[in-house]
Amino acid sequence: MRRKHWLFIILIGLFAFSLMVYTGCSTGSSGSDTAADTGDTTDGDTDTGDTDGTDDTDDDDTVVSPVIRSYGGSDPEGDFVVIINDVDNSRVKRIDYTAGETEDSMEWYDYTAVEPDDEFASGFSMLNRAEIDSDTFVLFAEFPEVALIYQVFDESGDDIGNPSYVVYREELDKTELYEKAYNWMKFYIDGDLEDSDMSAGFCGFDAQSEEGLVYGAAYSKRENVFEEGYEGSGVSDINEGDVTKLDDFTYDEETESCIMWGSAVENWDEAITLTGTDSGSIILDFGPDMGGGMGLAVPQMDDPADSEWWSSGAGTYFAMMYELDKGDGESSVNPMKLVITDTGRVKVYQYNDSIASGTPVFNQQLIAFENFNEGPNDERIEDTFGTVSGNDEAVSSAVNNAHKCRGAFIAHDEEDDVIVTALIDPDGRFGGFTLFDDEEEETDYILRFGFYIRDSGYTDPE
Repeated sequence: MRRKHWLFIILIGLFAFSLMVYTGCSTGSSGSDTAADTGDTTDGDTDTGDTDGTDDTDDDDTVVSPVIRSYGGSDPEGDFVVIINDVDNSRVKRIDYTAGETEDSMEWYDYTAVEPDDEFASGFSMLNRAEIDSDTFVLFAEFPEVALIYQVFDESGDDIGNPSYVVYREELDKTELYEKAYNWMKFYIDGDLEDSDMSAGFCGFDAQSEEGLVYGAAYSKRENVFEEGYEGSGVSDINEGDVTKLDDFTYDEETESCIMWGSAVENWDEAITLTGTDSGSIILDFGPDMGGGMGLAVPQMDDPADSEWWSSGAGTYFAMMYELDKGDGESSVNPMKLVITDTGRVKVYQYNDSIASGTPVFNQQLIAFENFNEGPNDERIEDTFGTVSGNDEAVSSAVNNAHKCRGAFIAHDEEDDVIVTALIDPDGRFGGFTLFDDEEEETDYILRFGFYIRDSGYTDPE
């Protein structure tokens, strides 16, 4: 079913994105048992860190609580999704609240680790597979207590349905989100494909005295192609009319989320849901009648030096990408490989390709948004963000500077007219990624978006 006008979608998505930031929920768990290794893997070589999320505790005198990790987020068509990983019992459960599911109504699926040399692993060490029935299975990747990607496939490896992108959640204190700045991405899957889109930019929540008024702007290459947004630049205000504030959300105990309801409470089609942690990333899901789609908000860097790439973000990443080929009118969901070097060069590979011997489909230097001079209207993109968002009117100094998007990067292949944007969390563990390929006929573009999760245990296949 065709969604509302693209601009409405972006506005809702953006503010929802940002708000998600402040609405994390309690997980019902004491937290993760291990922290994954964040070692540098710029060339795809194997690191020795613990990335499998298993319990390494050995204490005969201590009763260890069951390890259950809970994540909240979205199916980018607009469904609020929760995924629970019962680590001790190697089982996983997915709940789609927008579809009317509840935690009690959904069954657990037993899973096993996928070995790196398995055809579905292609060298990655942090994948798990759960059999749904004889014809379908789930493949999911997790960075413990950070983020998780979940996708269903049929027995031949073809995707079924949309990906689920979720972040670790715990009880959120929204008062901790005032005066915070985030980089964000919006992903939107239109059921009819026509308006599927992605955008990247920033959001910030003003001071408590301003009720956490949301400021932000986002760039969509697709809108730029069609000369939409501010002066045809593809940049839009994420909270046009200043209608969205942190204080508009209330905590929902059942779903451990903060929710802004539309005209009817408990109507999930009219819900905007925020999930995450007050110190980390958040996801905003906005229901089908609220514009549809999802937003990812990742904390910005504090240090101006971090406007350039930092080596702790280097590594090999597993990505699950939604792809729309507008020319063919076809969509699919496929895993890909991302390699980011210690100098910030990004290389994107087809999933089954070797990093050592394969040819990347994209290979360019990442440039900080703050330093990107090739904005869509011939100015620095940070300047356009500032003009469109009006964040100079915020009370918070953090929000005043949020348009610099520290921790967000862009890369442009001018010869093939391909643009990549990448957000990454300050610890280099996961992020959001978009790739827009503007083909010979401008309206026959290819867009890709998704999460990417670091794997320090990756081993390049022969």
